[in-house]
Amino acid sequence: MTRRTLALVGVLVVAASSTASACAPTQAVACAGWVDLETPADAAADADAVVIGTITGQGDDVTVMGGDAHTWTVEVAAWVGGHGDSPIVVSPMPDHCAGEDPPYPGGDPLRPFADDGTPVMLFLREGDAYDLGATAYTTLTPYQGVIPAPADGRIPAEW
Repeated sequence: MTRRTLALVGVLVVAASSTASACAPTQAVACAGWVDLETPADAAADADAVVIGTITGQGDDVTVMGGDAHTWTVEVAAWVGGHGDSPIVVSPMPDHCAGEDPPYPGGDPLRPFADDGTPVMLFLREGDAYDLGATAYTTLTPYQGVIPAPADGRIPAEW
């Protein structure tokens, strides 16, 4: 059995105060907990698709897990796992609960590869789970989902 990436789905809880002091409603959002995939092979086992491709452009922002997320067009050179057409639309999984720079702490993980044209290996979840449409994908987590493409096209043993 493979581990699923999302360990906890965010839940919105709204609690209203009914005191005479006219307190405003408070809102609490539970954040997703992300697994730490030990190896790229673990990520591949957890992914719906693994592709090698080149990021060719940025698209419009979309909503993923209740907040904004970027989209990128990827020209797929090879489907290492799964199958489909090319190009595909990929959204890096956001972390809206990050202490700094949400939704992408440390920056959008796909942007550096788009800027320099380096081929990438992407570990993907089918985007329809997040209402992105059947042809859109997200990376597995905000932190693990993209690496430079290995020269041999095989899933590497280590991150």
